[in-house]
Amino acid sequence: MIGLLNAENVTMPTGSIDNGSSKIEVNIDAEYGRVEDIENTVLLNLGDGRQVKVKDLGTVKYQNDPDDSRFSMNGEKAVYLAGYFEESLNVVMVGEEVETEINRLKVNLPEDINFSFMVYQPHDVEKSINDFMVNLIQAYCICNCCCIYRHGLA
Repeated sequence: MIGLLNAENVTMPTGSIDNGSSKIEVNIDAEYGRVEDIENTVLLNLGDGRQVKVKDLGTVKYQNDPDDSRFSMNGEKAVYLAGYFEESLNVVMVGEEVETEINRLKVNLPEDINFSFMVYQPHDVEKSINDFMVNLIQAYCICNCCCIYRHGLA
């Protein structure tokens, strides 16, 4: 039965149409797109017009493999959510609002669900601004020291 289902779930090249100036490849798309497509796959023709379909033998349902995690963090299965800031907004200020809302939502999560940031742009931007301010103050102090030394005010 597995072999038959795999054989049915294939896109087959059937040929091409050549009109002299161009060539168009033709394929029959037989890939499963829905659970119903699998359910209605004919496994056996009984000769008297009756057919045995997959749904006659059992229930077909879509289910994720619990051992197949597409994303993990620190070796644990995880869900990755991404949010993007609009260019015209102050990332640091909006980030504070987002963080407040996330903290409000975390209260309602079960204890075995952890919420953490992998990358959080507002923190990176705030750190960059703080680093710039420190560098600016250092440069100001160095310039003043050089001016004082140069003019002999020391």
